[in-house]
Amino acid sequence: MAFDWQSDSQAVYFVGGKDWSQPYRYDVTTAIAEPLSPPEGSDLGEIRYDSDLIGGWRSPDGERFIRQVRYTARQRVPEGGGEVVFKLPSMEYLGRQDYYAQECDNGQAFSVDHTTFTCNTTGDVSSYYRFDEPKVVAGEAPMRWIIQEGRWFMKENGRSVTRLRQAEEDSPLPALRYLYKTKSTNMVDPFGMYISQNLRDGYNSRDFSSFFPPLPTPEIYWESAHRQLEQQNKGANGG
Repeated sequence: MAFDWQSDSQAVYFVGGKDWSQPYRYDVTTAIAEPLSPPEGSDLGEIRYDSDLIGGWRSPDGERFIRQVRYTARQRVPEGGGEVVFKLPSMEYLGRQDYYAQECDNGQAFSVDHTTFTCNTTGDVSSYYRFDEPKVVAGEAPMRWIIQEGRWFMKENGRSVTRLRQAEEDSPLPALRYLYKTKSTNMVDPFGMYISQNLRDGYNSRDFSSFFPPLPTPEIYWESAHRQLEQQNKGANGG
């Protein structure tokens, strides 16, 4: 389940229900979740709000709500783009357009601070985008879920985390992958990764490295490599 906090942290936007087709706004002060739907009588053309759309994210300025057009609906009504845009909070229909890059026609996976995203594609993810420039490649993403732009990424199962070497770090490794075995056999739900608005300022500059084993220095790396080569040679010679 994807969450998007309102700028004052008084409400959360999320999508749930059958087939992830119903967006809601949950007011944390009243504990009431109100469905987000266009005003009665709105004309969306041949697009059906209750069955042709999926997901939903607010634009960075919080003034628009952007939903994906399902593949089947795009085939049925090919005219227009891959997303529909609504005005907040009225949910007035503003039109259909290609808001994201074409690679994102199957949806997006947003970072925890809701500033960057990767596309829901098959195979390895090779690039990510920034939400304020949703059609421009911003960088490479070794894994789909972005914990921190340019630094930390996570695999879908939540048990594999990749750390990219930074310019100030002295290590022969360009990246390091941490593999974890969880107590539960269930997958870790990456949709649960999110932070509220009041924690987003300066989030991308925070240092999480102290919570993980460090990248090996050149000395440690080569000492380990030589030790492993010696062990392999001994095994090959029957030692």
